[in-house]
Amino acid sequence: MKKKIKNIVFDQGKVLLDFNADRVLETFFADEADRALAKETVFASGDWERIDAGLITEAEALDKWRCLTPPRMHGAIRKMFDGWYDTMIPVSGMTELIRALKQNGYRCYLLSNTAPNFYAHYLSVESMRLLDGYIVSGVHRLYKPDPAIYHRLFDTYALDPEECFFVDDLAANVEVGQSLGMRGFIFSNFDVEGLKLALRAEGVKI
Repeated sequence: MKKKIKNIVFDQGKVLLDFNADRVLETFFADEADRALAKETVFASGDWERIDAGLITEAEALDKWRCLTPPRMHGAIRKMFDGWYDTMIPVSGMTELIRALKQNGYRCYLLSNTAPNFYAHYLSVESMRLLDGYIVSGVHRLYKPDPAIYHRLFDTYALDPEECFFVDDLAANVEVGQSLGMRGFIFSNFDVEGLKLALRAEGVKI
């Protein structure tokens, strides 16, 4: 017999907040050629993911990017890294969903592949303030879909995975969660209503 769901675990990007690399670049670089170079240097290089995974520090990445770009871009690169979080847009309906889950007695958590500077920004977002706990890959140097980061979540907050429902936009991440005992939902196209149906199918009151 399935255990009752008590905890809802959310990814951040493309689940609670809409992360879009092109929007980030357009916010900080007016020149099209500079945007293209910044995209290649920062996002296409894999460095962004390496920061999220804790494989390189933010300072190391910034030093590398400055070496690969002309001096005119250095100020914008710094501003972009400090301010990228503020370019993300809350996904419509998700804040209200978390608020309703909390009112119905569920605990809500974040399990996200994101940089350590998440903690400099997250309190500016209502959905983040509502959460009961956070596991951020860049802080723990663990990266989804590595099972170790899921176990870090379970151990840190004393969660039974069979009492957890996991929401992520990537199938591989949800599948690993399911292999560890969680139930889950692949969140695509910002389908909040579909998520609600999936939660209700698992007995969650929403």
